[in-house]
Amino acid sequence: MIETDLDPAGMKLAEIHRQPAHLVRRAHQIAVSLFLEECRDWGLTSIQYGILCVVDEAGALEQHVLADMLALDRSNISEVVTRLEQRGLLERRAGVADRRTKCLYITDAGKTLLAEMTASVQAANDRMLAPLKPADRATFMELLARLVDINNAHSRAPMRRTPTASD
Repeated sequence: MIETDLDPAGMKLAEIHRQPAHLVRRAHQIAVSLFLEECRDWGLTSIQYGILCVVDEAGALEQHVLADMLALDRSNISEVVTRLEQRGLLERRAGVADRRTKCLYITDAGKTLLAEMTASVQAANDRMLAPLKPADRATFMELLARLVDINNAHSRAPMRRTPTASD
């Protein structure tokens, strides 16, 4: 067998390591690892943390609206919300405007947990950006946000604006 620097698909490994999709996937792996490491004492994932933050800010949200706001797959969010509910961090109650709907509310335990996690979440974010020079951090975040915003429609779960009364 002849040794080669090509993978089975015929692409050089060095080329793969320079592709945006590969680098974004690796950055995501690293960000998740740092979050889990810094926040291990609370046993939450970054998605669970995001859900609690959004529900805390909104006061009450229907589950599908929450999924749209965080660009989460609607078919998977139910399981995540159920886990948060089982831990006593969220609760579902009948909607105010339409009693047939169920709205999510953060509990006092959820609010307490968010407050306790603040420094650890910031530490994870700081560690992720630490290799960059301070001036480059702002540029990186601006470019990353722009990349995500412009390509939002290409996502399997695009982020959608919050509905208004006219929707």
